[in-house]
Amino acid sequence: MLSAGQVLCDRYQLQKQLGHNAGRPTWLAMDTQTSPPTAVVVKLLAFNPQMQWDELKLFQREAQVLKNLNHPRIPKYLDYFSVDDVEADLEASSIDNENSDKSNVSGLPWFALVQEYIPGNSLKQLLDQGKQFKENQVRHFAEDLLNILIDLHELSPPVLHRDIKPSNLILGEDNQIYLVDFGAVQDKAKAEGVTFTVVGTSGYAPPEQLWGKAVPASDLYALGATLIHLLTGIPPSQLPQQRMQIKFRDKVKIEPNFANWIEQLIQPAPEKRLSTARQAFSALQSSLIPHHNQIPAQHSRRYVDDRYFDNDSGYGCGCLALLGIIGIGVILMPAFFWAFGDSSKIKQSEAKQYIGSMNRAQQAYFLEEGNFTDNIGELGLGISTETKNYTYSIHATILSSIHYSVSRKADLKSYVGGVFLGDAEETGELTTFAILCETKDKGTNRPPSPIVEDGMVQCAPGTESVDGENDRGIFLGEDWELVDVSANYAKAGEYTQALDTVETITEEGFKAKALQVIATELVAAGKPNQALRVTHSITDDSIKSKTIDAIAPYLTTATEYEQAVDVAETITNKLVKAKTLAVIAMELAAASGYDQALPIIEKVQAIALQLTDAGDYTQALRVTYNIPHDSIQSKTIQAIAPYLTTATEHEQAIQVAKTITDYQQKAKALDAIVRRLVATGNDERAVQIAQTIQSYYGGKEKAMAAIEGYKR
Repeated sequence: MLSAGQVLCDRYQLQKQLGHNAGRPTWLAMDTQTSPPTAVVVKLLAFNPQMQWDELKLFQREAQVLKNLNHPRIPKYLDYFSVDDVEADLEASSIDNENSDKSNVSGLPWFALVQEYIPGNSLKQLLDQGKQFKENQVRHFAEDLLNILIDLHELSPPVLHRDIKPSNLILGEDNQIYLVDFGAVQDKAKAEGVTFTVVGTSGYAPPEQLWGKAVPASDLYALGATLIHLLTGIPPSQLPQQRMQIKFRDKVKIEPNFANWIEQLIQPAPEKRLSTARQAFSALQSSLIPHHNQIPAQHSRRYVDDRYFDNDSGYGCGCLALLGIIGIGVILMPAFFWAFGDSSKIKQSEAKQYIGSMNRAQQAYFLEEGNFTDNIGELGLGISTETKNYTYSIHATILSSIHYSVSRKADLKSYVGGVFLGDAEETGELTTFAILCETKDKGTNRPPSPIVEDGMVQCAPGTESVDGENDRGIFLGEDWELVDVSANYAKAGEYTQALDTVETITEEGFKAKALQVIATELVAAGKPNQALRVTHSITDDSIKSKTIDAIAPYLTTATEYEQAVDVAETITNKLVKAKTLAVIAMELAAASGYDQALPIIEKVQAIALQLTDAGDYTQALRVTYNIPHDSIQSKTIQAIAPYLTTATEHEQAIQVAKTITDYQQKAKALDAIVRRLVATGNDERAVQIAQTIQSYYGGKEKAMAAIEGYKR
C-alpha cells in the first residue's frame, strides 16, 4: 500500500494521507520540482476489475473541468498522470521501501490528479468537533458559495458541482471558504434519458439527482441542505421530512425570512426552487441583509476579515466597516453617475451583462429541455422585460433564440445576442453556440438579428461583435440552413417540399429536429395521423419522445392512440420509451378512463420488470416513477424492493413510493422497502421509514416490533 515518503512520477513525495476511501486515497504531498518545494494534494484512483467504468469517467471529467477552471475559491489544477505499474513505480521512487506493502496494488494501473493544497478544516470536521455556527456565519457562507456557483453556472456550458456538502467545503487558514472535490462534476447538462450516472450524497442531493438528472437548481438544493446542517448540527438525512421536504424550522431559532429563503432552496421539485445562483443571491440580499446591499460580482470576492467566527457586534472593527462602505460604493456607483447624467457606458454595461446572461441561461435551458424558450421568466434570471434604459425580449425558433436589448434612449447603443444550434465536430452531436453583438450607432431602433450564411453565423451589418469576440463568425454546419428551409416549408403547409428537403440533410440530429418541426406543424393543422407517420422516421429517442408528447393531447380515436403506442414502441431507450407510453396512457385515461389506458400502463410496468430482471434497478425505479396508476406502481415497487442493495437504490425506491397518492398502496410499497432495509442491516433507516406510515404500523413501538419481526 502507499506510504509516506514514496515519490510518484519522480516528483510528488507523499507526506500524509488525508482521505481514506477504498481505492481512492487522497494524500498531502510535496512537489519536489518547485523551489522551494510546495504542498499539493494528490488524489488517486486505483483502476481494478471491480470498478464501474463510470468511476473512471467521473475522475477524468473532474481533471478536465478543473484544468479549464481558474477561480480563487477552487483549488487550482496542477497535474494529471497515470501510473501503469504501481509496484515498479514505487520500487523505483520510494524512499522507504521496507515499509511498503505492495501486495494490494501490484499490477494495478492508478490515475492521479494533483491540485493546490488549501490549509484549513472542512466544515464537516468543524461540525464533528462540536462547532456551533451562528446565523450570521451561515449567511456569509451562503453568500460566498453563491458567488462561486454564479461563476460556475454561468460558464458556457455551465459547470455543475453535484456534491455540495460540509465535507467538500474548506474553511481555509486565511478565513476564506473553498469549494473542493469536483469528483461528481458535470461539465454540461445532459438530455433527460441519456445519462444515468448517480452521484451526490444522500441527504444533500435533491430528488432529481437520485435519477441521474442535474440542473443548476440541484446545486442550490445541496447548498440549502448544507446550510441546514450547519444551523442545526444535524445531518439533513436524519431530519424529518414532509412531502419529501426537509423540516428544520423547529430545530433552530433564525430570522423567519432566512428560513423562508432556505425553504425555497430545498423544494423537492426543481421548478419550484430558486432556479439560478444569481437569483438566489439577489433574493438573499434583498430579503435578509439590508446592511450589505451587494450584488454578486463577476469574480468571487476576497476577504481580509475574520467574520466567519463569532462576532456578536456585527462587523466589529473599523477596517470591516470601511470594507462594507466600499462594497456599497461599488453597487451605488452606477446610480451615482446616472443621477448626474454621466457615462452611457455604465448604462450600456447593464444591457451587455443581461444579454450575456440570457445567452448562457438559454444554452442551459436547451441542454435540459431540448428546445429554446421565448419566455424570459423561464430563464430564471429575474430580468424584467423593461428597465429604465432598455427593453428586453426573446424570439425563439427550433434552431435559435435571439435576445434583444433595445435602447429606450437616443444616446445609448442597443444589443442583440443569439444562441444557435450547431454541430459539435468532436462528437457529432448537436450543441449550442452563442454570439453577442452591439449596434455601431446609438439610437432606439431594434438591432438586426445575427445572420447565417453558408452555415456561418455572424453579427449583421450595422452591428459588431462585443469585445471583438467571434468577429469571424461561428460555423454552425451546412445542415443548419437546410433545417431552416424545411421548417419554413412546413409552416407554409408545403409538407412534401419540407420532407424532400429533410432528405438532403446529412447530420441525424439536425434531421430529427427538422422532422420534429414538420410533425408539430401537421398536428397543429389537425393531422395527427400524418404527424405520427413523420415522427416514426425520427431516429433520436429524446426528440421522438418529445414529439409524441406534443401530439398526444390531440389524439381522439382508438386508432390514433394505437398508432402513437406503435411509434413509442420504436424508441430504443427503455426509460424514454416508458415515459412516452406513460404520457399516452394519461391522455387516454383523461379522455376515456383508466380501464382503457390499463394495457398501455401495463406495458410501462413490463419495462420496469424487464430492467429488474436485467439487474438495472435504478433504471427500473425510474420507469416505475412514471407509472400513472397507484396500484400498479405499488406492486412494481414491491417486485423490485427485494433486489435492492445500495443506499442510493433504497433512497430512490423511497422517493418513488412517496409519490403514490393512495395511502394503502403507498404503505404496501414502503413496507416492502422497510423489509429490504432490515434484510441489508439498515435498521435506523428502516425505523425512520416505518414511522412515516404510522397508521399502517400503529406508531413507533409497533414499527420497532415489526422490524424485530422481520429479523426473526
